[in-house]
Amino acid sequence: MLPRLKHLRNLDLKLCGILDNIFKTLAHGFRSCQHLEEIILSWNSIGDEGACALATELNHMRKLRILDLEKNQITKQGAESVTQALISCLRIQVVRLWGNKISKDDEERLLEQEPRITF
Repeated sequence: MLPRLKHLRNLDLKLCGILDNIFKTLAHGFRSCQHLEEIILSWNSIGDEGACALATELNHMRKLRILDLEKNQITKQGAESVTQALISCLRIQVVRLWGNKISKDDEERLLEQEPRITF
């Protein structure tokens, strides 16, 4: 369905009960939405598998500026994967990771690496 929405600019999937197994497929479909500027995925059940799948697709989303992953099930592994992907995604202005399963120490370390991440 996402290829049909190739001109979509904003996608709000807050509180949709999205799980990793579904999100991995959805994340791959984002690459066909070349005009996406904002993706809101807060308050779902996306974990590390979903975050890692999304991280591999971020470089294909050429106009993405805001990525909201607040209140999901992402741990240090998924957050690190997204942080690494941001190195080649300079157009992304902010990635929200507040309320995930990431320790304060890991949050501080990731913030030092990538100031565009917010907790």
